[in-house]
Amino acid sequence: QMLSWLRCKKIFKVDSAGSTDQGGREENQDHLFNAGDPKTGHYVYVVADGLGGHAFGRTAALLAAEVMGRRLLNADNVSEALIMKAFEETHKVIANYEKSERSEFDMKTTCVSLIIKDGKAYWGSVGDSRLYLFRGGEIVARTKDHSVVQLLIDTGEISEEEGKHHPDRNKVYQVLGGAESPRPFVQGDGVALEIGDILLLCTDGFWEFLDESLLVELFCREQDLSAEKLFERIFKQTKEAAGSNGDRYDNLTAQLVKVV
Repeated sequence: QMLSWLRCKKIFKVDSAGSTDQGGREENQDHLFNAGDPKTGHYVYVVADGLGGHAFGRTAALLAAEVMGRRLLNADNVSEALIMKAFEETHKVIANYEKSERSEFDMKTTCVSLIIKDGKAYWGSVGDSRLYLFRGGEIVARTKDHSVVQLLIDTGEISEEEGKHHPDRNKVYQVLGGAESPRPFVQGDGVALEIGDILLLCTDGFWEFLDESLLVELFCREQDLSAEKLFERIFKQTKEAAGSNGDRYDNLTAQLVKVV
């Protein structure tokens, strides 16, 4: 009976890499989390982008990534309800911390999380930090932003490409922290993974300058490269593109996960 259970329990190996960069801003308000166990095939990745004055955005992102990450890492079974609860619990931790500090500044953050367990990928997001799933030369899944620009795209007023540099692109209507409880977008059924799949989690400062078609081309052309080598290439390209745009470009944070 145990042998039968092990045959049904699919365990993938993953190769991952990630980084966060201050960009052209005075401080880095992004944070990332990653942890996992190759023996069980249970991995968790989180990227958060803090909002708010002084150090409060940075603290909100730190709390989001660490609290969310640990909560999901300790989960025995993954479901939509579990992910929703993890977002709600993380939101309360940030809101309570703000109250305890009696801050005049809001402590808020976007957050995107990925769980890999039993050969499936699950994710959830609040705000405009994103997750992409690349497979077989195309983007087969991408989280939807909680943003004013996304609403304009949904109604056909602007294109996806126009949305990347739209003046209102930083306006998000769902966050962790603050008075209102979040309503995250969640993939709780689990997407069956395949060897060669690549998942990318990133903040808006990163995806704003991401050329998705070039990324797909790179992943197809360089299938044998390690996650670290692939990540180095796309992070360098994206940072150069952001820097050449002038002004004080945003913090850049991303994590790449390759199923091997």
